[in-house]
Amino acid sequence: RQMCIRDSGDPMLGYRVFALLSTIIQKKIDLGLPAKWNRNYELGKNRHWRQASKKASLVSANLLFTHRQRTTNMLTDNNPVFNIKATGQIDPAKEDLFESLLKVAQWWWADQEQQAMLEKTVINGETYGLTIEKLVFNPEMEQCLGEDETVLIDPFHFGWWPVKQNDLAKCEAVFHYYPMTVREAKRRWPNYAEQIKSDKELLEKLNDNRMEVQANSTGGRNAGYMTNFANAVKQVLNLAGGADNSETEDLLACECWVKDYSRASDGQTETDLYPGNIRRVTVINGGELVVDDRANPSINPNLNIEQAAQTYCWDKFPFIKVHSVTDTSNPWGMSDFEQLEMLNIEINKTLSQFTMVKDKIARVKLINPKDSGVNNSELTNAPGILNPANNLVAQGLRYLDPPRMDIDIAQALSVYKEFFFLVSGSFDLEQADTTGKNVIAYKAIAALIERASTMMRGKIRNYSRLIRERGRMYLGLMQNWYDTERFITYEQEGDDITQAIHGTEMIIPSKLGVVSGSTMPISEIQMREEALA
Repeated sequence: RQMCIRDSGDPMLGYRVFALLSTIIQKKIDLGLPAKWNRNYELGKNRHWRQASKKASLVSANLLFTHRQRTTNMLTDNNPVFNIKATGQIDPAKEDLFESLLKVAQWWWADQEQQAMLEKTVINGETYGLTIEKLVFNPEMEQCLGEDETVLIDPFHFGWWPVKQNDLAKCEAVFHYYPMTVREAKRRWPNYAEQIKSDKELLEKLNDNRMEVQANSTGGRNAGYMTNFANAVKQVLNLAGGADNSETEDLLACECWVKDYSRASDGQTETDLYPGNIRRVTVINGGELVVDDRANPSINPNLNIEQAAQTYCWDKFPFIKVHSVTDTSNPWGMSDFEQLEMLNIEINKTLSQFTMVKDKIARVKLINPKDSGVNNSELTNAPGILNPANNLVAQGLRYLDPPRMDIDIAQALSVYKEFFFLVSGSFDLEQADTTGKNVIAYKAIAALIERASTMMRGKIRNYSRLIRERGRMYLGLMQNWYDTERFITYEQEGDDITQAIHGTEMIIPSKLGVVSGSTMPISEIQMREEALA
């Protein structure tokens, strides 16, 4: 049996988890991911200029933000359309459960506001190039009745082993590491309250400086902030004791979800020690404390093992990772910002040049000869009377000819803008307008929406897969943890219907699907015109 971490109870288990974590984070640093993600975050916050200038007005038109927002709104315009398919032999008496599963999925999507979570997910994907979700059953939700929760994971706090593997399902382990307060850690793991301390020094090595970024601000980055997390891990592991830590400080918690094929024997038969061969180990304080080591938390231990094996979460990590733009050689994906950043920078430079010339034209200088007999203080914008010494001097009082606005600047701006939308695959409605007409035909709008769908086909496939996996994991968790009768409501033929559900009674060989592109916008103008026709 081969496993990337150690067995339960091994004194080096926590240190092994953090050793792998340090390798993962060092690999991310070597690939330049933290620097790239921080830069993308800055661009989204309209912080395009590295340094401020006292001599010129640095203007930025954040078309990157516009493109990201337009893409997000387009991909999340409508709720997804689900369907349920059988994956095995079904008892005819249970065929009604397919309709019940479909209604449960639709109810959960609306009741838990999953569309709003989808918007946040897409924003992360379009900013960083990939987005990660985690599906867990949270027993503290819904007045402690418990509910399935979708957690959006920051790419700064996620990794996998081996580091070159692209498919999470084929990974040996998946790591979710995140900061939390010492007070929260003591509440969550009271048995270790006396041993828990903060990891302030450790957290400073996470290479996440986005909290220092303010909208529309300028200035350089603190280069000393970007340090090596692996060195910090070694320091923490070598420390015996520690400083006086306050309960208001943070520590780093690391969840390691690992595939463990350990077997348990009762003398006659052998069975898997961990359901679905999934195990979760939670470590804090740089590997010093293993506060939790348990079997697959997605599986209800009170559920019959044969029934549990039919649920979707049985042998899967509860994580979903999709890319904004598929990059076959990079498991971290690629964002549109990488293609559009330089075009937006050139647009900013052109706008700044335009503003500089415009300011010079607006600040016209007045020529006042020294022998005019008129003091400079008398030359104001307020109405008044001037008495020059002679007519010749009076003719010398005049405005200096301002510089002319070069038409090439406006033309260059137009060229850069056209290339920006060409590369991004986005569009403006005015592109469908024709000279002399103020009304855009509904056919033109429908054609533009169809063209946008074609340009975003890869994104639609990726995010549709995310929605599909989210729905399947929800149903798997629902079948495991809705162990008491619950009620859902849905609309049918204009009436509100209430139905009782019980998770364990809804376990059938089935799989949820999503109609690809169902979240895309539909032209209401086109629908109205077709209805009139």
